[in-house]
Amino acid sequence: MAEHDLTKTIIPYLDRHLAFPLLAHLVDSQLFPVEQVQAAQYELAKGTNMVDYAVSLFTQLYPDQEIPEEFSRKRERAVSTNERLQQEAQAVLDVIENPDVAQALRQDKNQNLTFLKDNYNVTLEQINALYNFGQFQYTYGNYSGAADYLYHFRVLSTDNELNTSAHWGKLASDILTGKWDTALEELNTLRDVVDSRSPSSLLTTPTEPAALAQLHSRTWLAHWSLFVYFNHPQGQFLDNARYLISEAYCRIHQRIDIGDLSERLNLSRDEGEKWIVNLIRETRMGAEAKIDLEKNVIEIHRTALPVYQTVIEKTRGLAFRTQALGAGMLHSQQAVQSQSQPSVVDGAR
Repeated sequence: MAEHDLTKTIIPYLDRHLAFPLLAHLVDSQLFPVEQVQAAQYELAKGTNMVDYAVSLFTQLYPDQEIPEEFSRKRERAVSTNERLQQEAQAVLDVIENPDVAQALRQDKNQNLTFLKDNYNVTLEQINALYNFGQFQYTYGNYSGAADYLYHFRVLSTDNELNTSAHWGKLASDILTGKWDTALEELNTLRDVVDSRSPSSLLTTPTEPAALAQLHSRTWLAHWSLFVYFNHPQGQFLDNARYLISEAYCRIHQRIDIGDLSERLNLSRDEGEKWIVNLIRETRMGAEAKIDLEKNVIEIHRTALPVYQTVIEKTRGLAFRTQALGAGMLHSQQAVQSQSQPSVVDGAR
């Protein structure tokens, strides 16, 4: 089973905190030696502010060694930073959690910023404190708190880059707290943000062009979405997969055994029969499919297309394919001619 495990394939596209549940699953499933998985967990935990978790992993890996002093120093820094950031963020929270302020806020963020500055002396730096504290709470392992602070920051901030970063942090926090409905909404919102941003608006580096940066974001989003789609309580991923299989199966066959189709859909005979009945009732298949419960089969009756419609379907795109074929032949001919002609360098020789 270990050779079929996809954890190593998926982890490079995940935030380190999202990798912890996968590694915990490997420990429970015992696909790999526990020491190897714990070593991987320890390497990831060292890069976070979850000091106690890192210490517990260290003691499991090295029971005969003393705990390094660096953990104590890191814990002190984390506690100090947490207190400082909390004080900075609390000043903004006290304002926006005021019912009168909440009612006065509007959809226009610039108008809200002006209102908060004129009436409560709230500055952009103070609003950014919500982001800083939310981000720190995430590294601290307080994912629920991180989601709340990042949400409040996103409501007020006009900084596109920080807002996008807050989207990613909010999605990861919702995944790690198991709030699948909220995570699904966040996933759809973030997908729209990534797709709608023009390449020129993306942060790039000399080694990463804008289009490549957008491709990386889409790749990460595709891998993060696996947590949501596979864990959503309504089973939307499996339902959509069953719809796809059923549609393809009914296109090919005219007479379908319900038991056979149920097995392909990973359902029992009774569950499959109910699911197929609902499928036919709720989709356009109802006009073509009829269920014979005595024979336990589905019969597909398709209306024959008129001759002219068949000709149109067969010849659809024929002009384009002819043009593409002609262009390909011309390109090949030009390539042969260019190879047969001597170059300037050959003539100079």
